[in-house]
Amino acid sequence: MSERVSQNAEMSVTGKSDFLSQQHQVTMERRFRTVDVTCNVVIFLGVLWVTVGVALNVSIIVMIAGVAMAGSIAARILLKTEYKLVARLVWYATGLVAVMGAVFTLPPKSNSELLFVVLLGGPFMTFSMRREKSPIVLLLGVVLGSWVLFRFMGHDYFGPPSLGDNLPASLLSAGVLVTIFVIIIVEMMAFGQLAE
Repeated sequence: MSERVSQNAEMSVTGKSDFLSQQHQVTMERRFRTVDVTCNVVIFLGVLWVTVGVALNVSIIVMIAGVAMAGSIAARILLKTEYKLVARLVWYATGLVAVMGAVFTLPPKSNSELLFVVLLGGPFMTFSMRREKSPIVLLLGVVLGSWVLFRFMGHDYFGPPSLGDNLPASLLSAGVLVTIFVIIIVEMMAFGQLAE
């Protein structure tokens, strides 16, 4: 009788462990799909920004959008391999590089500093709170440190904005805000999917 109880308890623990492992796997697959979808959105937005940059002959916009697109394309490719952690880190890092490029080269009236807000949702969307806390804390620290560095150095540390008169500040600001809204909407949708 005691052997049966012991076996049942053992099976219960093993079953619970298997269930938790399966649940984690399902959640991570959702996260990978979320990163994939978000990469597609970033690529789409990047193509729009490249089009604007080319049409107005503003190479800095093309370069910033190109960095974001390249990171998203690389992440999509890496997500199809066993290097899923690398994929998510590459995607996040290139996003941060694009934001830093924007805040140091676009005029302050562009609202590009608000792009840091978009970066805050990324770690929670792409990493597990239970099993991947270290990357979340690290990336949030890097974003905070980058923002503080930007605030300390100022938008014109590397020289004045290089847009010229080709793109009015109000139009640039509207485009940046639409980009921010779209990415935040995608992040909120991802959080909703992860919560289901």
